[in-house]
Amino acid sequence: MNELSVCVNGRRDLPLRHINLHSPDGFEWGYGGSGPADLALAILVDFLEEDPKKVLRGHGGEKSAAVHAHQRFKDKFIVGLPREHWRLTEDEIKKWYYDVIGALCKDCGQGMKESDGCRLFGIPMKDGTTADPIKHGEETRSDWGRDGKRCHDCAAKVGHYHHPGCDVEECPGCGGQLIGCECLLTDKELDADKPRLIGRDGTPI
Repeated sequence: MNELSVCVNGRRDLPLRHINLHSPDGFEWGYGGSGPADLALAILVDFLEEDPKKVLRGHGGEKSAAVHAHQRFKDKFIVGLPREHWRLTEDEIKKWYYDVIGALCKDCGQGMKESDGCRLFGIPMKDGTTADPIKHGEETRSDWGRDGKRCHDCAAKVGHYHHPGCDVEECPGCGGQLIGCECLLTDKELDADKPRLIGRDGTPI
């Protein structure tokens, strides 16, 4: 059994919990492998305050942001750690995570900073049609995206679709803000057996 342990905030009475996703033998570091992968996962689970149970194999539910990002975190931080007396700060982890990965989109499953934009989902309108979303930089009532920068809210690149829930996304019906727009069918108005997301060809996703 691996005798290595990692403490949170430098406190020996707060050992980092091992989540056995790759290695039954516990944590390792200083190279790429299953032990370092589990260490990266455990650090991100702690940082993101996720429920350890939902990241284990065989558990369903909401996609784990820690699972999504842990291999890249391992390559960035864990592989190069010295054998003894290393330290990773919350500020280091936070800067990397939100600069490189970003919040996890619940619809496309990508980190908003690592993706160009979201997949194309049709928008169910109250008039019975399914409208195509408006790409970042093609808004009609603002100059957002005209400077070539990513969306300030969902980080979509110019020419790509916003992630659902973005406060910049424009309604294709009236040109107003899509969030809360009265042009859209609400979840309550949609039939219980009708999917919320519809592909461009009109097929359910």
